[in-house]
Amino acid sequence: MRALDVPGLVATISHDSSSGDLGYDDLLARGTAAEIDTEVADDDTVCLAFTSGTTGQPKGVVHSHRFGKHLATLSIISARLTRTTFHYSAAPHFHVAGMYYLLCGIARGYSSLVLPAFDPATVSRWMASGGLDDVFLVPTMIDSLLAEPVAEGADFSGLHTIVYGGSPMSPALLRRALDRFGCDFINAFGAGTEAGIQTVLAPEDHRLALASHEHLLGSIGKPAMGVDLRLCDDDLREVPDGEVGEIVTRADAVMDGYLGQPEETAKVLADGWFRGGDLAWRDMNGYLYLAGRRKDMITRGGENIYPVEIEDVLGTWPGLRDVAVVGVPDEHWGEVARAHVVLEDGASFDEAAVRQYCRARLAGYKVPATFVIEEHLPRNASGKVLKRDLRQR
Repeated sequence: MRALDVPGLVATISHDSSSGDLGYDDLLARGTAAEIDTEVADDDTVCLAFTSGTTGQPKGVVHSHRFGKHLATLSIISARLTRTTFHYSAAPHFHVAGMYYLLCGIARGYSSLVLPAFDPATVSRWMASGGLDDVFLVPTMIDSLLAEPVAEGADFSGLHTIVYGGSPMSPALLRRALDRFGCDFINAFGAGTEAGIQTVLAPEDHRLALASHEHLLGSIGKPAMGVDLRLCDDDLREVPDGEVGEIVTRADAVMDGYLGQPEETAKVLADGWFRGGDLAWRDMNGYLYLAGRRKDMITRGGENIYPVEIEDVLGTWPGLRDVAVVGVPDEHWGEVARAHVVLEDGASFDEAAVRQYCRARLAGYKVPATFVIEEHLPRNASGKVLKRDLRQR
């Protein structure tokens, strides 16, 4: 797109193609060493970030400087990043986690490893070299690293922390990762593009899980620093502990809105509170457990089914590498669960045995009505499963 295509736009800068009015190197060459003297207010817009589009077309999210400062500060504190950290984020730079971890490095003064793209073999070698201190990965990337021959006998003793987020991780996969990498793990959960980090499961929580409270491996932690969090019903009334409600948060890192979409903005913002459709329940100790997305919830004969619960059970079945559960229309029940599974190399699938395994751990109506074997699950650039694509199959 050329600048003349958009009224008021002076120029477009391209980092890695000739599509802009100016290349990034040309932009740097035109610069001077003059001190920048521009006042910036917290309410001023710092950037546009785009949603991942897992449930529809991506939307432009307006970030203020207040949003950016809060998210960067929270990321530094939660991941315990220091000036001596050598950090790698596997998220692409157009993704909030990719962009803001680089900004965190500028703010904190640490070094960042930048690679052209996530490659399991390359990242494994960096992690095993003793150079990298901290990394951010989404669960599907962790699974890919565990399958890498490089990671099989490597020494990861120099690695301090793995922060994971972006999509749910099954307790079974998390257990495998903890056993293999042996470092601290942090679950940073949130609606990153619209509401930053909302909850954190800290290294101490992971260690407590390994010592005596293994159920915490399925938790997304407790509200992050500076985040007010409620679990609410459809009318924004708080639900009691043990009941599933929508995660609703208020913090400095909440978007100003969707660019040019006031109606869509009004659906998710109410008096500064953000409701992004993520469902969870809270135990008596204040730990939160994800129940899935409101749009992914399956209603079978009047009973609500949360796909994450089924996915966690199927994730512990030997021979299954990946799984996603979606709701599909049914003439009698209205909706039933369908499981899409990816097998490990050389593994076979005994549907009757899997059904029996599920039935021993789930209520009967939650057992998937059908299973579909896939070569791989469709994912976007952020690693999230595109469940709308699975429903349409």
